[in-house]
Amino acid sequence: MIAHPDNPQNAARTERRNNRRAAFTLLEAMVAIGAMALVSVGLAAIFSSVGKTITGGKRLSTLNTYAALVEQQMRRDFESMSRGGYLMIRNQYTTQGIGNSASIQNVALTSTDTIEPRPRRIDEVMFFAEGAFSTAREAADPDFQAKSGEARIYYGHGTRLPEYLPAFIKPGVADTNVRSSTSSAVAIGLGDPFGPNEFAASWMLVRHVTLLKKPETTAERFPARKVFQWDPASPLGKLVLQDKVGQISLHPAGASIFRVLAARIPEGRSLNYFRSEQNAATGRPVYTSGIVDIATTDLNEVRTIATASLIDPVSIKKASDFSYPNPPTVQGGVPLAQSWMEEGWPAYSDATALADGRTPPQYPGTRVRYEPAATNYVGVLSSYNTSAQAAEGAYRRADQMMLTASNFVPNCSEFIVEWSFGIVDQNSGEVVWHGLERRADTNGDGVLANPDRYLARPYPLSNSAAANYTLRYTKLNGASAQYAVPASLIYNRTSGPLSELSQTSYFGYLVPGQASDGTPWPWPKLIRVTFTLADPNAAGVQQTFQFVFETPEVGV
Repeated sequence: MIAHPDNPQNAARTERRNNRRAAFTLLEAMVAIGAMALVSVGLAAIFSSVGKTITGGKRLSTLNTYAALVEQQMRRDFESMSRGGYLMIRNQYTTQGIGNSASIQNVALTSTDTIEPRPRRIDEVMFFAEGAFSTAREAADPDFQAKSGEARIYYGHGTRLPEYLPAFIKPGVADTNVRSSTSSAVAIGLGDPFGPNEFAASWMLVRHVTLLKKPETTAERFPARKVFQWDPASPLGKLVLQDKVGQISLHPAGASIFRVLAARIPEGRSLNYFRSEQNAATGRPVYTSGIVDIATTDLNEVRTIATASLIDPVSIKKASDFSYPNPPTVQGGVPLAQSWMEEGWPAYSDATALADGRTPPQYPGTRVRYEPAATNYVGVLSSYNTSAQAAEGAYRRADQMMLTASNFVPNCSEFIVEWSFGIVDQNSGEVVWHGLERRADTNGDGVLANPDRYLARPYPLSNSAAANYTLRYTKLNGASAQYAVPASLIYNRTSGPLSELSQTSYFGYLVPGQASDGTPWPWPKLIRVTFTLADPNAAGVQQTFQFVFETPEVGV
């Protein structure tokens, strides 16, 4: 008989059977719950893995995108490089102490980094370029714009100023970017403990572009109105507003690209600078301040001073000690030319150098100042708000903005610059690169030593077919010639080993002492830049990028 739900007896039996099917034993319940837990954990792991993969992919994509933008800018700069100037590359490790007392400084990535601190490369490269350049400073008046077709371009780590120093909120054109202004002042170094530059993940690679522009030799054109309180039609107004050594388009300017001259010229002071602090003998604009990006010079003058000066820059204590050279009748030797080229760095950045007793002094290991943000922009707006203060307010406001104007690559924990003559090693088949000795961990044992492959070595290599680079050229009389490039032409030394902490490579114009026949100073054919970015959103995560750039041939 087929049971029918309308029958009460059948309905009761059906309900009892259904109740028995819906029930679970304790064992069945535990198995079911366990299975659900496993599924939940598995799904969570899958989603977590997918999330981490997506996050990691986005992070890598962001770093790659940023690195591509960095490469584009650097490539434009290297393509504009001019052989009308000279080139310098400094390889350097983080150090503590100066001069002969300098030693390796181990630097942690962050305050919470679990990896052992290590020495980090803080290389620099500087060259001159031709193109279209404008000052990064905000114009004090719209009718005064500073532009030039020549510039010095510098890449290297900058340093921040500790907040307890007065210049932190009120930067000045003569700031030396040191801890104090006393005789015991020392440079603010990368990796210094208990300061804003202590950890490598917070470092900034700066791109400092300095316009080369001489004061106008023809009559300047001024607006037919007052500029702040000065009337261009009056003798005093014209004196204040016109270009001069130390001032271009109302902006502060270094008197020379060479530090020793910029800190001493002009020797006699006057009261006709737009910026009042420049009217004092202690107010000469210098590049370490981070707020000066113009030099009242040009490539011709730079070349003349670098190649024809007969006085060592260390001997110049005051402006009158320097006499402008009269080329080409005189020319110093290679070490003297290299000493003048060295003065072209925007800061006295070689920590292994000696304090030279200059007045005003310069400090080994100094870098160009930068800040991640303006330090007192609102304060400037509120402090200079009357018509009498308008001029100072304009340049103080520009100062604040300049503190960030050279910021190029934030979170740059390492920067390495190496060079090559384009020689290929016959044994390895690889391009030979020069710089401080550097190896790759090719055997994966975590120790950089033999038999790990060299990534770079100082010039020249030993036991290699590329030990000596032979430069072939054409003399001024049309005859073919060649010579083996000595190491002394590249490095500023005559004997003894190179420093393992710092070495500078110089590439100039014509070989001093042989300029009459047009013997060229060799330049590298290739420059390799390697830099490491620390991810600001993921502690301990870094990504390294590498680019290779060509340099211009002679005559370009």
